[in-house]
Amino acid sequence: MPLGANIYDLISLREAKVVISLNIKQRYEKKSRKSNLLINNLTSMFITIFGSLIYFTYIYIVRNRKRHNFNDFIPRYTDTYTKKMDEEGLKILKWSMFDSPDSLGSGKRFMESEPVFILDTVFRKERLKGYIHLGYTSKAYADRIGLGLESEHRIGKAIKFKCINPAHRFRLVRGLIQYGVERIRLYDQSIYFDTEHNLKGEDLSFRHF
Repeated sequence: MPLGANIYDLISLREAKVVISLNIKQRYEKKSRKSNLLINNLTSMFITIFGSLIYFTYIYIVRNRKRHNFNDFIPRYTDTYTKKMDEEGLKILKWSMFDSPDSLGSGKRFMESEPVFILDTVFRKERLKGYIHLGYTSKAYADRIGLGLESEHRIGKAIKFKCINPAHRFRLVRGLIQYGVERIRLYDQSIYFDTEHNLKGEDLSFRHF
């Protein structure tokens, strides 16, 4: 016991220490609760943002898939390019389906009629359809997407269209061959063919991309 101190001073000192300890503990617990609340809020915010990202990504993918359905194609008509011009000579297809994306009406002007008429006939007889991925391409667009200088798309003799179902693919390829198509290339989700009869190459080839 320090000199000059009495029992009451010691009790007061102990009480003060207890009070200080309690205050420190309360402050720590308060900070801990705030930290936990902040962590919970951040976690909840992250889950919400992540969930929204997944949702909107799914919507984007679904919408893009829908745009690749045959019946979702919406032609654009003007005073100089009419519906009658777009459907001339065709039963199923439209000439604008073969447009270079940067030039309205280019499918009608620059696509060779042979591959278009053949595909239109095969679609009609087989009662099948496929979204046209690529028809004629202008020089600017072909260069932009990296098509080779020898690509038949540049001169309107090639068509690439969507086809995933194996049974449909067999029927469409058979139909193309029956109408004299010699150059056919099968991709995982599409079929390519051209009517350049002067080029040598594989009659039927498979590519996984």
